[in-house]
Amino acid sequence: MEATTGIIEKPKRLFVTPADVMELFGCQKSYAGNAIREVNKKAKEQCGHALPAGKANKYLFAEMFGIPLADIEEVMAKNRRDLMLEDLILVFTNAHKKSIENWTDGEIQNVWIDKDGNVCIAYESGKWWHYCKDKSGKIEWW
Repeated sequence: MEATTGIIEKPKRLFVTPADVMELFGCQKSYAGNAIREVNKKAKEQCGHALPAGKANKYLFAEMFGIPLADIEEVMAKNRRDLMLEDLILVFTNAHKKSIENWTDGEIQNVWIDKDGNVCIAYESGKWWHYCKDKSGKIEWW
C-alpha cells in the first residue's frame, strides 16, 4: 500500500493482545487474558505449540469466538492509532516543556485533533496549544 498522509495501513500482526480482546468484547483484562489462554490451549492441542503469554493467533481466535477477521483487524488498527497518538503527545509535550525553563502549566487535561489535523493539548493552567511537525520534522506549537 502506498504511504499516504492520514492513512494507516492494515495491521500485519498475526496475533491478538489483551487490549484487542478487551475492545472486541468490552471486557476486563482478566477475562481477555482467559480468552487468550483458551485460544493458546487449543493451538497447543491442534498444532503442538502456542504463542507466548499475552498473545493468541488471530485466525484461531476469530474461529473460536465467531468474530469476523475484518472486525478484529479494525480493532487492531484503532489500537495502533491510539498508541501512535499517545507517543506523539509525549513527543510534543516533552519538547515544549524542555524549551521552557520553568514549566508552570501543569499536566495534560485534554487532547483533541482540530479540523486541520493538528494535535491540541490543554493543560491544568487552562492554557492550550496546537502542535504539529513541520516538513523537516521540527516540532512547532502555537
